[in-house]
Amino acid sequence: MNNPIFNAAKVALSKQLKIADPTEMYKHFLKFPSLCSNEMLKKETHQEIFNKIIFLGGFHERRNCGITIKEMVANCLRQYRNLEPELDIPHLVQLFLTLSNVLLYDDKLIRNILNQLKNKQDQIQIKQLQSISHCLYKLGIKDQFWPDLMHKNVIIYTQVFGIQDLVQHIHIVSNQVLLNEFQEEKLYQLLELLQYKFVSQKKHIYLSKFQFQYTQLMFNLYPELIKQKYNNPYCDKDNKYSIFFDHFCKDYQVCRMLLDRKDNNMTIDYFENDNFPNLIRTKDDVIEKRISSFELNIEQLLKKLNLNYKHQQKLSIYEIDFCVEDKFLINCNGPTHFIQNLDKEVIRKSPNCLMQQRHLKQLDNYQIIDLDFHIWDKYDTQDKYTKEFKKLLNLM
Repeated sequence: MNNPIFNAAKVALSKQLKIADPTEMYKHFLKFPSLCSNEMLKKETHQEIFNKIIFLGGFHERRNCGITIKEMVANCLRQYRNLEPELDIPHLVQLFLTLSNVLLYDDKLIRNILNQLKNKQDQIQIKQLQSISHCLYKLGIKDQFWPDLMHKNVIIYTQVFGIQDLVQHIHIVSNQVLLNEFQEEKLYQLLELLQYKFVSQKKHIYLSKFQFQYTQLMFNLYPELIKQKYNNPYCDKDNKYSIFFDHFCKDYQVCRMLLDRKDNNMTIDYFENDNFPNLIRTKDDVIEKRISSFELNIEQLLKKLNLNYKHQQKLSIYEIDFCVEDKFLINCNGPTHFIQNLDKEVIRKSPNCLMQQRHLKQLDNYQIIDLDFHIWDKYDTQDKYTKEFKKLLNLM
């Protein structure tokens, strides 16, 4: 990760714990959660706590550790917010990114971050502004000042934004429009800009992250695509974004083709350029996918009921936790799908989770069932758990 603040936190912790390998250091934290206990944190400086927050909330392994890392970071943040240190812009942005990475919301801390950033807004670079906008979206924060400022800068400094950055931004904006949090005419402006970029730049780089975001963006604009085979996509005549479809269609097909070739443990990057025309690079995915305890509980229940199911079934671009009897799609939404406060109370479902639900609902051959951990956790007895599950699957 080429991030000086994250790297500084990682190096400082490595020296403190005398563990060189970052993955081993991460496992060490998981093995000894007392490193983030209240007793330990009270003895540490704000910089030492900051290092833990940034490393634990920024390292890719966090996506495998669900509630464990979320709780450890929350402990650190509870102690850190009382110190209220003044930070420069890069450190403020990195702290905000960490909150959005682990989907933790704290009004006092976020208000402090945004107030400090607003006081220094003239010094904020466009990339930092893009990160701020991304954090606001991921945490479901409605603060029109920053999206408006971001939009103004994108339009003024068009040349700074390549297709990759522009797609990432429009992906967010398209979701905000569908959530009634952004003006549709501004999305049109951005789509016109993206159309111009595609026309003027004939050769593209299709990194794995871009493939996924671009396809999600196309699903937001053209939900009819979700039901279609991607080798011959078409746009409904009454779709309000139909004028852009022909310019966006070819890249959508390339992204879908690459995503279809991807398996659980591999990422694919694709390059169109003069030196290496049509170069495909494959690599092992750095994030190893593991089954959560919530999924294990549901799998045991499926077995108990003698139901036919497939685990981690790929459908369109998404991996569904369980496809049951070829008609039910079950998603086990654990803590990583929800924005929570520092006391572990659920505030709202994450916007990205809502987007996936919206896309999957376009598939009329299946019944979508979302199991949310904080609702299912309240069923104390196995009998009641089984009874509620049977109701969802129309088994009683």
